[in-house]
Amino acid sequence: MTEGIDSAALLSRIGDHGGDAIRLSDLTQALERIDRLQVKIDVRPPVLSYSKASRKLFLADRAFLFFRRNGDPRWPWMAGEPEITNDLSGGDPLLLDLDI
Repeated sequence: MTEGIDSAALLSRIGDHGGDAIRLSDLTQALERIDRLQVKIDVRPPVLSYSKASRKLFLADRAFLFFRRNGDPRWPWMAGEPEITNDLSGGDPLLLDLDI
């Protein structure tokens, strides 16, 4: 993933796992929002980045690979953790309210 993965190749891999209903245009739209979504849900440092010019998804934080291989992750989808919801389905899902 350090060289990035082409969005069409990513769509193919998603299809291999039952995501046949996803269109390339929908995937591209979601990938174009990945940076803003990570800011919104307070992912630090950002893990993924999408380049519109090359149409590739990149791993932005290479330390994440080390952590995935050697760490003891506590993922949100594990028992007892809150569920992550899909907020990309709304009209302007990444509108940030920064009035703190």
